[in-house]
Amino acid sequence: MAKADDSRAAGRKAAKPKTGERKAAMPKDDAIKAASPKTGSSKTAKPRILFLCRILAEETDPEHGLSLPQIQDKLAEHGISCERKALYRDFDALDAAGVKVGRLHTRPVAYYLESRPFDPAQLMLLADAVQTSRSITKSNSTALIRRLKKLASKSQAKSIDARVHVSGRVKMQNESIFRTLDLVQRAIAERRDISFGYMRYDAEKRLRDVPSHDGKDRVKTPLHLVYSNDNYYMLAYDDEAPDHIRVYRADRMRNILVLGKSDRSHRLEPGFDIAAYEKQSVDMYGGRPQLMKLHVAEDLVGNVIDMFGADDVECSEASGVRELADSDASPSGAGDHNAAEKGALGPASRRWAVMRVKAAPSATFFGRIAQFGGDVRIVHPKSAAQAYEEHLERALAAQRL
Repeated sequence: MAKADDSRAAGRKAAKPKTGERKAAMPKDDAIKAASPKTGSSKTAKPRILFLCRILAEETDPEHGLSLPQIQDKLAEHGISCERKALYRDFDALDAAGVKVGRLHTRPVAYYLESRPFDPAQLMLLADAVQTSRSITKSNSTALIRRLKKLASKSQAKSIDARVHVSGRVKMQNESIFRTLDLVQRAIAERRDISFGYMRYDAEKRLRDVPSHDGKDRVKTPLHLVYSNDNYYMLAYDDEAPDHIRVYRADRMRNILVLGKSDRSHRLEPGFDIAAYEKQSVDMYGGRPQLMKLHVAEDLVGNVIDMFGADDVECSEASGVRELADSDASPSGAGDHNAAEKGALGPASRRWAVMRVKAAPSATFFGRIAQFGGDVRIVHPKSAAQAYEEHLERALAAQRL
């Protein structure tokens, strides 16, 4: 056995070329075949299936498919060649991974990507929301819509371009809003305080810093972020504020720094309903919410419901409501200011409703009620009704100056 082993070892040594001796050159065509992976081999399958998925995502939808020869041509543009059988295997692999490839019964049969995160109607809705949102700047809107279109086929993306157009929409000017929201959300999640400056517009339409009592940046404990009426608001803990909550417009905040851990007592009370607080505070401004009784002309009941939400409004038919006589009131509200004092009141000629809502009797709430003229009135509590009258009297007196 030893001799046999020695003879095999000697044979292997003899097979090695001597120093300086060159190997016999392989024919050029054979070298290319040896270096190139076989069509449909595992070495090309992985990049091929990724390119296939990308091609189907960009080029196809239920209205536009690609035949197998067209898919092969698209893959060839990326330097990938494959047989039909390999594509069938790829379709099966995608289907097993949850990526459904559909078939259009055309001649020849065409294939399209059936599985998408959003359908065209949903993408259109998202694009409209981004484009019309005041809380997103114009440049950020453009960037977001560009990314949304990547979730659609090229044909569907063109439909989004043709649909989205909002003329004259007021857009936020603060380009750093996403950074602000990210920092505030991080502080909330980690229960940390933040320091920040706060700005308001001055008479020359310039954003100016609003100093705090000590002239330094504010230090607050952020509690919640709320999106209301096209703006983001930060709810922060404040010992001196009603319900210990102070509200700040997120796009007015600047130079935000995340600080150390916040005081454990700076928390929302257990069971605090943030959705209810948003509705009751109306536009995130105002004092302590209270239950109010309103008299509302029937044709405006829907407007009040839209303002507060159907689930948060009680409604019934009212009786004994008086109206200004038609001769003393006009649709524009330009009638005699002293009509009520002159007794130009009579039985209501329309149906009225009693509506009960919970809201803060603030200038913002009064302004929203005032837009309906005398067709929405605060009846109870008397303190809120009186505060509304004083609000209107001050506005009227200032207008007459």
